[in-house]
Amino acid sequence: LRVNPATPPDLAAQVPARLSAIIAAKEKVKPDHVNLTTMDQNWLEYDIVYNLTDADYGLFLRTQQAVLLETMRMLRELGISTAPRAQELLLHEAANDDSAGRQARPAQARPMH
Repeated sequence: LRVNPATPPDLAAQVPARLSAIIAAKEKVKPDHVNLTTMDQNWLEYDIVYNLTDADYGLFLRTQQAVLLETMRMLRELGISTAPRAQELLLHEAANDDSAGRQARPAQARPMH
């Protein structure tokens, strides 16, 4: 699970316990761990592992869907975004060549949002 790196530490710290509770509430599920494992300029990343005590693939899909939807609700409730951090693109405009008798302009850089 990846969340926006601008998430305040106090909110980020709540995710493992709350997500573990979501997982533990499911039938035939054995939670293993939920830990914050990565922090960089792009995201905070949580490692989530749980096992089902039944090999039924349909049960796995229903459980996974329920966990994901409840996680979405929990993140919304906490005000945590899964959107990546905003990127700024800087365009450099090349100077015009003077072959047509026009004056060359200096190169410019401008942000694109």
